[in-house]
Amino acid sequence: MIKKIENILYLFLWFSSFFIFFAVAQAAEFKIIPNGSEVGVGGKIKFDVVLLPEGKNINALEANLRFSTNTLKLERIIDGSSIISLWTDRPTEVKSGEIFFSGIIPSGFGGVKAPLLSLIMEGRHPGEGFVFLADSKVLENDGQGTEIPSRGAKGNIRITTSSSSPYVAAEDTTPPESFSPSIARDTSVYDGKWVLLFST
Repeated sequence: MIKKIENILYLFLWFSSFFIFFAVAQAAEFKIIPNGSEVGVGGKIKFDVVLLPEGKNINALEANLRFSTNTLKLERIIDGSSIISLWTDRPTEVKSGEIFFSGIIPSGFGGVKAPLLSLIMEGRHPGEGFVFLADSKVLENDGQGTEIPSRGAKGNIRITTSSSSPYVAAEDTTPPESFSPSIARDTSVYDGKWVLLFST
């Protein structure tokens, strides 16, 4: 009798472990990736925030990031390469050491690696610096906005007294296109008023 109960418990634990593993494997994963392992005081470093959908098609998401304010200072947020095309809350430091953002991908994203944003940080004091995901919500592009389990991440670096600065802003060397402004008027448009036209 005892042996039978032990076998039942064993099977129960095995199936429980399987379903827990399956649920974790299906969870969307946030990753926070620094572009170096250390930065000097006053130096700059970049943290890329990405999402791995793990086979799901993503429609919308929100996230709350936090960072160590004693060792890092937020310089700026870059979101130009984000998969999020419609921001409901653009990435902002809502209070010291806390960044919140939310947005929608109207056509959905079912790729492997989704860039969300990048944080440019400055080393403030020697020690450990980190950025981590405090909270998040990810919705599936299934017509119902089903919430997808998600798990967090943490990006760690060391702040030293060296002059290390892994991030260097790219210099824009491409000149703007030339254009020729001209003034015109047509009685059939804009009530015949003068308009300024640009031709590139």
